[in-house]
Amino acid sequence: MRTPFELLRRSWSTLRHGGASIVMLLAPIVLLLGGCRPSLAGSGALTTRAERVPSLTTTRAAEVTLSRSEALPVVRRSRHSSEPDPREQAERAAAEVFRSMHADVLACYTKRLATHPKAHAAITVEVLVGQDGRPRDVATTGGALLGSAVLSCVTRKVMRSAFTPPRDGGSSRVRVPFAFHPDAADDGG
Repeated sequence: MRTPFELLRRSWSTLRHGGASIVMLLAPIVLLLGGCRPSLAGSGALTTRAERVPSLTTTRAAEVTLSRSEALPVVRRSRHSSEPDPREQAERAAAEVFRSMHADVLACYTKRLATHPKAHAAITVEVLVGQDGRPRDVATTGGALLGSAVLSCVTRKVMRSAFTPPRDGGSSRVRVPFAFHPDAADDGG
C-alpha cells in the first residue's frame, strides 16, 4: 500500500505534466490532513475510506449554583490559622440540629410501620435556612415507599427547628440524607 506522501508526490508529478486534475492532487492532501486510509478501487481511481475512531464524551456531574447570598464564603486558611472554617462550623451545627430531631423524625416513620411493616426508603431533606436561622423552605426527595404522610411529618418537624444563622448574613442550604429501615425504628435510635 502506498503512503499518502507517495500518493501526493505521484499526483503532483502527474498534474505538472498535464495528465491529472486538481482532484488528483487534493486527494492525498485530504488523506494527510484528515486521517483517512486510502484504498485503490478496481478502476484505478483513488478513493478514501474514513476510519472509525472512537470518540470520548465527557459528562459532568450536576452542578449546584447558589446565589451569592445563599453561598457560604470560601475561606482559605493557612495551616497555622486559629480561626475555624465557617463551612465546617455550619456543617457541624446543622448535623447537631438533625441529631436533636432524630426521635421526632423517627416517630414520623414509626407511624407508617404500624400499617406497612416493611416500609423502607432513603430520602434527602433540603432546608433553606434564613438569616435568622429559621427554615424558610424544606423539600424532600425520594421516599415514595414511605408515603406522603411520613414526608409531610418530616417536613413539619424540620420547619419547627432552629439552625445556627449564617455567619455573614444571607441564607444557606443544608442537605441531609436519611435512610429508614424497619429495624431502626425498633431500637429507638
